[in-house]
Amino acid sequence: MRGLVVYEWMAWQGFLVESLFPAATRVRARFDDSVEAVLAGIPPQTTHFLFHLNVTVTAGFPARRDELLAALAARGIRTINDRVTDISKPFVQRTCAVHSLNVALAARTMPADEPVILKTSLNHGGKTERYLPAGELARLGMQLPAPGMGPENYGVMRAGDVPVSSWDDPTLCIERFISNDEGRYHRAYLWQDRLVLWEGINPAPIKKTFADVSSRTSRFVLIEGRYRPEAGSDPGPQDLLAQLAALAPALGLSFGTIDGVFGNDGRHYIVDVNTTPFFRSRAASILDHLGGASIG
Repeated sequence: MRGLVVYEWMAWQGFLVESLFPAATRVRARFDDSVEAVLAGIPPQTTHFLFHLNVTVTAGFPARRDELLAALAARGIRTINDRVTDISKPFVQRTCAVHSLNVALAARTMPADEPVILKTSLNHGGKTERYLPAGELARLGMQLPAPGMGPENYGVMRAGDVPVSSWDDPTLCIERFISNDEGRYHRAYLWQDRLVLWEGINPAPIKKTFADVSSRTSRFVLIEGRYRPEAGSDPGPQDLLAQLAALAPALGLSFGTIDGVFGNDGRHYIVDVNTTPFFRSRAASILDHLGGASIG
């Protein structure tokens, strides 16, 4: 996409943005960027500006973000994902609750035998946030989890076995462990009005697309607030698609991925949002469909 500037921090090589927008101008971000420094890196022909910051909470990244947004608007440059400033797991679940979507959050009052999973509130265990100075973390309103706590060692256990202190730990998010006998899960790739739904089969408790036993994709276009299947594509799980169509605009998400799981009862739950998705598969079918998006 010509005319696109990608304002990027720790999310370029191997990420979806690099494959989908090869003609974009990459502007490397700093949390202490001045408005003048950012504007100086933008070509005159810029039409769109994508915030692509590999940080969970970004309302203050860069520090003068509001001034930057105003300066971009004054130049007639449209911003993308500027409203997605919190993708922490607790915030995503609260947003689901506000919009009457299924909520995966666990409660300490739930039956002791019900399985739960302990995750970090920050994405990917706060891996990239550890590169920020302590003062910046505090200013942005983030707390790092304990060292070594991340997706590779999320704990699945009985609700009754969760340490009492964990329920009140702001660095953790405790969710119901929702699974199905097939090990089936979904990842939605979004760009503007296009969506590709990846359906994987993976028996592992923590799903990774590169470890799937099998997978398939379905293609959708957003029409009048609903994701409609492209001709020849599988219609997909309607419950999940409806939740995706509601959550993405609620968060202000125009580019990224959303992960969903479902139980044997067929109910779907959204459990993760990522504005800087890695793209290990580099699947041409995903790029081709997303590349046909309508750009406002």
